[in-house]
Amino acid sequence: MPWPCSSTRTRPTEEAGNPSDAALWTELGAAIRQLRKEPGLTLVQLARLAELSHPLLSQLERGLTRPSMPSLHRIARALG
Repeated sequence: MPWPCSSTRTRPTEEAGNPSDAALWTELGAAIRQLRKEPGLTLVQLARLAELSHPLLSQLERGLTRPSMPSLHRIARALG
């Protein structure tokens, strides 16, 4: 069963879809964390730059939620 498109708070678990989906979201979160830490940014600083909440970014980095396309675009822009 695919995830609903409108939800950004769905936890990527095995019951929500393919187990490899959860691994992809975890991998994406780890990449965001690495890109944030390279220039020495905190979660709060990146959140401010991306105009997102720091709790959301924390959940993304830990693979607990999946980002919307607009959120991904904001994060990418903020990270350069």
